[in-house]
Amino acid sequence: MAAALEDHRSDKDSVRDYADNIIKVNVGEPKTAFPVHEKILRQHSEYSEAALKDEWQEGQQKEISLPDQADGHFSRFLEWLYTRRIACKLPDGVARHVNLAKLYVLGERLLATGL
Repeated sequence: MAAALEDHRSDKDSVRDYADNIIKVNVGEPKTAFPVHEKILRQHSEYSEAALKDEWQEGQQKEISLPDQADGHFSRFLEWLYTRRIACKLPDGVARHVNLAKLYVLGERLLATGL
């Protein structure tokens, strides 16, 4: 019976892996603070992986600042980070494409190659 159960187990991370280590990402000016699971951010952002190392201030304080970013774009980035989907509620047209382009630029800045 145990062997049968083992066959169905996944190598994917457990929910418990994300329960601790919440970091704060401060976005925009004035800043909006977003709580983010450190592990998932580090997995999908090479920038965050480097910035959150213990030898850097961000890693010691568990806080990243992105003062030049819009909180709406970062919010969409987080949606992608957690769901692996991009939901754009704007009708098809220039505004939609501009918003998606800004999200892509943010992904490039954070070195989120999967976006």
